[in-house]
Amino acid sequence: MKIFNIKTGLVMIACFALGCHNATESDVSDNDSLQNSQQQALMDAGKTQANLKQKLSGIWTDGNTQNASFNFKGDSVLYVEDRKNYKYALTNDSITIYYPDYTYRAKLAFVNDTMLMISQGADTAKFWKFNN
Repeated sequence: MKIFNIKTGLVMIACFALGCHNATESDVSDNDSLQNSQQQALMDAGKTQANLKQKLSGIWTDGNTQNASFNFKGDSVLYVEDRKNYKYALTNDSITIYYPDYTYRAKLAFVNDTMLMISQGADTAKFWKFNN
C-alpha cells in the first residue's frame, strides 16, 4: 500500500512539474506575443507620426494672398509675414502650436494638396501647399 502511495505521489509531482513547465512556456510565448504587438504598435505610431510630419512639412497658403502663410520645417512653424517661429507638436492626427499667449489645437486632415485644420469653436481652416 505504501509503494502505491509513493508511486502515485511521484506521478503527481511529475505531472505537476510538467504542467508548470508547459504553463511557463505558454506564458512566455504569450508575453512575447504581447511585447511584439506593443512594439509593432509603437513602430506603426512612429511611422504615422513621420508620415504626418512629412505631409505637413513645407510652405502653405490660406489663399487670401499670393504669398505664403507659413512654413512647417523641423519642429517649428514660421509665419512668413511676421517672421516668427513657433514650436509645434503632433499627436496622432492632431497638431498643437505653442504661441506665447495661448496654445492652438486642431485635428489635421489632408486631401491631395489641401490641408484642413479642424479646431473646436472655430471654423475649419483650409490651406494649400506650394509646389516647389
